[in-house]
Amino acid sequence: MNCSNCQLANCHPVTWQKKGQHYPLTVSTFSFLSDRSIRIEHDEDSEWNLIIEKVQRNDTGIYQCKVATKTALLVREVHLTVKDKVPVDIPALTLGKKPVVYVEKGQELRLQCNSTFSEDPPPGFANVPPEVEWFKGDGQHIDSNSLNNVVVTNKIYGKMRLSTLIIEKTVMEDAGTYICRNTEMAYDEVTVRILNVEVDKKNKRRGTASKAPPRLSQYTKENNSSSISLTSLVLLIFSQIVIQANLT
Repeated sequence: MNCSNCQLANCHPVTWQKKGQHYPLTVSTFSFLSDRSIRIEHDEDSEWNLIIEKVQRNDTGIYQCKVATKTALLVREVHLTVKDKVPVDIPALTLGKKPVVYVEKGQELRLQCNSTFSEDPPPGFANVPPEVEWFKGDGQHIDSNSLNNVVVTNKIYGKMRLSTLIIEKTVMEDAGTYICRNTEMAYDEVTVRILNVEVDKKNKRRGTASKAPPRLSQYTKENNSSSISLTSLVLLIFSQIVIQANLT
């Protein structure tokens, strides 16, 4: 809370007091309380700012910055309102944002699982985020010792544990559902699909080319052959009629 005493008077010492209390909080740079969270921040004889660290709801109130001169008592009031901290709904465990992950065969698969406390741990328990285990959809437990090409790492950042599952070179058998679960029995899952790009390329190379349409000359030859055959047939019938007429 700011108070510039040179604006109130000719740079006289400042007293901070909470309205309704019969004792001051500070006079000049001296504090009248044993609470070290309340102190004065003084700047070049002009600023006498009251600092309250880690405010609580009972700190709400009106604070008075007072300067006594020879002729008057100058007062400036500062209204402080402390609100409850808005709770943030942080899921206890999350495994990425996509329900399905696509990876090409032979490429690296990397899955990350964030584990946090669903609520503050009880007194006496270590303030360490819950541990994480990995499983495959068929119930197979996965860790760095279960498969040669699998690496599982765990790192702690404050109240969050980040567990990463890495498969360096994927094969078709790596497809399936992967589940991460923490010791609080919260879990999440993701489906992994392996794309066999090599097979797709081979199928494209094996594809048969479409047959070319017949050329115009081919149609011309066929039509000419049909015309010649029809003419020969007509001549044959006509000659037989002539011969038959001569005989009669």
